Amino acid sequence: MQPEDVYGLTGIGDVRISPDGSRLAYVVTSIDRNANEYRAAIWVAGRDGSEPRRFTAGDKRDGSPRWSPDGRSLAFVSNRGDEKAQAQIYVIPAEGGEARKLTDLKDGAGEPVWSPDSTRIAFAARVPDEAYEEEDDKKRRPRRFTRLMFKLDSTGWIGDRRKHVFVVDLEGGEPRQITTGDGEHDSPAWTADGKQLLFVAERGESWDTELINRLYVVDAAGGEPRQLTGDDASYEAPVVSPDGTRVAYRFTLEDGSYPHHTQLGVMNLDGSGAMLLTTSLDRQCGPYPDIREPLWDGDRLVFGV
Repeated sequence: MQPEDVYGLTGIGDVRISPDGSRLAYVVTSIDRNANEYRAAIWVAGRDGSEPRRFTAGDKRDGSPRWSPDGRSLAFVSNRGDEKAQAQIYVIPAEGGEARKLTDLKDGAGEPVWSPDSTRIAFAARVPDEAYEEEDDKKRRPRRFTRLMFKLDSTGWIGDRRKHVFVVDLEGGEPRQITTGDGEHDSPAWTADGKQLLFVAERGESWDTELINRLYVVDAAGGEPRQLTGDDASYEAPVVSPDGTRVAYRFTLEDGSYPHHTQLGVMNLDGSGAMLLTTSLDRQCGPYPDIREPLWDGDRLVFGV
């Protein structure tokens, strides 16, 4: 293989099955040699073996395809637009058509998750501090950070733009910020009745030194989150069971030593009855590109190892 052969490589990932089980949506990634950039589009294929077809026509990077529970729409994330465009959430009819932009946030949006009734989408996005909105370096006051977590690779400054959970209506309107405070909030998941959201967060007085991801639940209209997990481990990627009674999650022990295999666990929706399911596997059950979180299949869990 020669270095220039990399331009001929194509990758496929983030496969999602439609609610009726008849189609697959997935992301095809390639490299634009002239622009020296990655390109990505969403493709759809029938499970009957019919010819796959390109579903989105953007000239940038389209990703994170998510079918609506009613099967009528497909949400995705795209940075289409000018060179400085941030990734935003779009929705397109499941049978094809024109994509409609749902968010227009300064720092972009990602991780779209449909509500059970297909009327809302929860997502995560960074919220910039207005004090640092001045683009002229000579006029903007110096950044003052009081937390250790102030910058991330490939992301930049985060000390003045923490990540929070939002909800936007499918019919449009301004997204509503659900979480607040000086912390990092991620991975929203709806409860089966659509009244609450679970999410992962590093928050609290010592979150930047403890670096423990805990699970929280909050009313979907906003309010004070309730902590579901303690300090024994980091909990990530919550997924509510179809009957709404349990939550699956990834579990990484936090005992001061490293490394540990990530395990899969389940608990009741109120945080009680937690148990690990994969302790007998001498395998890493952490995130992989195609299965980033455990998936419920009735009473069973599907995961990657």
